[in-house]
Amino acid sequence: MKYCLYCQLGTIMMVFGQVFGAAAQREIPTDERMDVPGRLNSRMEDFRTMSSSANEPGLFTVVDDAEFLRRLEADPQSAMCVAPRGNTIVRQHSIARLPGGFDLKADVYYRDKKPAQPRPALVFMHDWASGKQPKICGDRQCNYLALTENLFCAALYYRQPNDGKYPSALEDLKTCLRWLRSIAGEYAIDPDKIAVMGSSAGTQWTWLAAASNGSREFDGSGGYAGFSSDVNLAVINAGICDFVGDFGQSRIGEAIIGGTVEEYPEKYTQASPLHQVKAGMPPVLMLHGELDKTCPLSSAEAMVKKLKDLNVPVELVVRKGCGHGLDGFGFDMYDNLEVVREFIRKWTMSGRQ
Repeated sequence: MKYCLYCQLGTIMMVFGQVFGAAAQREIPTDERMDVPGRLNSRMEDFRTMSSSANEPGLFTVVDDAEFLRRLEADPQSAMCVAPRGNTIVRQHSIARLPGGFDLKADVYYRDKKPAQPRPALVFMHDWASGKQPKICGDRQCNYLALTENLFCAALYYRQPNDGKYPSALEDLKTCLRWLRSIAGEYAIDPDKIAVMGSSAGTQWTWLAAASNGSREFDGSGGYAGFSSDVNLAVINAGICDFVGDFGQSRIGEAIIGGTVEEYPEKYTQASPLHQVKAGMPPVLMLHGELDKTCPLSSAEAMVKKLKDLNVPVELVVRKGCGHGLDGFGFDMYDNLEVVREFIRKWTMSGRQ
């Protein structure tokens, strides 16, 4: 097995449609009891109907489970626009309506609706999308983990800088975590085994959510107040670690915070994972490119040292000769997802069927 970094895993510009039938039943509740897109069973005829309804014919292909895994292993690019027949997908499910009118949504993936034993869940936090909402994110990762481990996965469309400045994205992740726990009984989710997997920009919020376990400071106003927003496992791919040092003089930093580090030094420090991690955090898996210039490996190594000093369980996998972004794209995505899969198994002691 190759232990390589899959960078920019969330950068996939393809579009699912939605099926809205008059008889469609709500699969997943929201805090506001909104109507929800109908369940999308993984049958070719259903996806044809779905694509046609959104004027997107032919953009999504359903294949047998073994064929999806074969494509993912042989050439991850060929797994784009592909979904395994064994999974159920709920596209653009509304989780909460936030102040200002933003509709917080996620794409949901699962193999079995309610297995006999509670299973872990996972939230996928996508990478930088030029400050705007991506059309789709995390489908290969979520399809893989739902299919192979029967995880309940949610790829979150959190607020981008055009929608809201820091800490909006962190609040959205915490809202999603509470929402997952609110539906735990209906979908056999173990509320104490919820992981977050971030890619590039999405890692900043993954780190900060894990570092603020037990606090309500960044819960926001997305609802589900009776449930915890804690993170139980964190997977960091091409991670932002030192936000002050690596992004304090960048346009990305200014876009996220709403100003320069000179204008808002306290906000930059508060939004910097390296400055916020603490003892008692959940276990962390880090995957990083040796030649990453956007998020330098030296910052990742500094984070590992700090976490070890704090006695936080951490594993670092370095992709030799690779950087950040397209030059480090996940040609070994399958192998890396196997690393993620084993990490989740290790810390959740999975013995599920």
